[in-house]
Amino acid sequence: MELWPLAWIAPLPWLYLIREESLPGRRPYLALWGAGTVFWLLVIHWIRLPHPALYVGWVAMSAYLGVYLPAFVGLSRVAVHHIGAPLIVVAPVVWTGLEFIRGHLLGGFLMGALAHTQYRWLQLIQISDLGGAYAVTFLLMLAAACLVQLVPWRGRHSAAALATLVMALSGTLLYGSYRLGALDVSQRPPDATVALIQGDIHADWKADEGKVRRIFDQYVRLSQQATRISSPDLIVWPETMYPYPLMDLEQDFALPEDSLYTAEQVHEVQRAAVRELGVLARGLDAALLLGIEARQYTSEGLERFNSALLVDHTGQITERYDKMHLVMFGEYIPFARYAPWLQRFSPIGSGLATGGVPRSFEVNGVHFVPNICYESVLPHLVRRQVTELSRSGHTPDVIVNLTNDAWFWGSSELDMHLVCSVFRAVECRKPVLIAANTGLSASIDGDGEIVKRAERQTTAALVTEVRLDGRRSWYLQNGDLLAGTCGVACIALAVVGSWHVLRQRREAAGRR
Repeated sequence: MELWPLAWIAPLPWLYLIREESLPGRRPYLALWGAGTVFWLLVIHWIRLPHPALYVGWVAMSAYLGVYLPAFVGLSRVAVHHIGAPLIVVAPVVWTGLEFIRGHLLGGFLMGALAHTQYRWLQLIQISDLGGAYAVTFLLMLAAACLVQLVPWRGRHSAAALATLVMALSGTLLYGSYRLGALDVSQRPPDATVALIQGDIHADWKADEGKVRRIFDQYVRLSQQATRISSPDLIVWPETMYPYPLMDLEQDFALPEDSLYTAEQVHEVQRAAVRELGVLARGLDAALLLGIEARQYTSEGLERFNSALLVDHTGQITERYDKMHLVMFGEYIPFARYAPWLQRFSPIGSGLATGGVPRSFEVNGVHFVPNICYESVLPHLVRRQVTELSRSGHTPDVIVNLTNDAWFWGSSELDMHLVCSVFRAVECRKPVLIAANTGLSASIDGDGEIVKRAERQTTAALVTEVRLDGRRSWYLQNGDLLAGTCGVACIALAVVGSWHVLRQRREAAGRR
């Protein structure tokens, strides 16, 4: 992240390749795919850390992501050489469109987006409330294309490129200054005080019954520490850090055939969890938002959810959010319902069920919308949660991410995950709070500024004052219009390129 200025010039070699009449080498696109794959192997090396089986996933994911570099060069060359479109238009459109596709295809993966390199330049990233983080990506690639066009090519250089670069950057920075100056909440009393609890719990402790109580005790101790620092309205524990499951029982529920418990034992676990949560909330005199595993027993059997549970300060369980977007291979295995033996390749065992709707949790008049773990990486998902709740009359004020990044052992994944929430804050113009086991817990305001942050792999009781952001967001209202249009353009260029290749082959066959 310290090398962020290089992002402005890093695309230049690929842009030079796009300009050339022909690509060098015998298999240029294979070479580009290899370069892209090596890049992603280095960037997402942390995928292999949770479980030995994920070494295969790490290589497969890197090979898949490596495809986007030759796709960028190939589609851009179609536009430049066969359609005659200018590079300063083609490059940002194609790169942004491919990032949009990457954010949706195969569940979506948007960590390591080009825009993320600029997360500390607050004045620049304010355009995210117009077109999402994609708008910053578009600007970066536009700037790189303008720099390339300033270099003479075929005896010509483009003076228009310099004018385009100056106007784009100056317009972006002027807009950023305007948006940063449009709201000053620093002198206003806080709307809520929230304690973000960060334990330092190894990922595999939850599977060790002898250590489960240590998880609970550590989080209780840190929560009590937070109440001594301040009087929080809400205390947030990370994903699955309440170590006991919450049972949701239908009247005529059925136990799975391989269940180790009787119906009465299941009822007793439910009663004990409800009692303990009530005692905990009343003792802390604060509402609790807890990451928890919810087990729903129905007449058809058992379903497990990765959930966020709200317990009010009187000890009453009031709301539950079930994670809507599960992570492939981490939280479910494709086709495992039909081949249960596949579940042993997942670090969490049997798969989870998907929640259907977002939830808004009200605490002292402030509405919090929770998401869990990887959900904060996907801008369209967070936007959907906020807009759906707003349409139903429960407009969220604050976004809260509960995550357990202990699986990644303090690696760069923690930084990449945090940066995603910086852009979610600007896109939605809402404060974002992160409670992360082993880090990085943080409080981010509606400008995308990280107001407070805990260190990695340490314990912390991060108490933060939240001030609501009343600014409107064009992106929140209109969504991925920019990036979606770029994505459609990429598909159109793929069709044109395929038609051109087929025509060349037919002509070559005719000459033979």
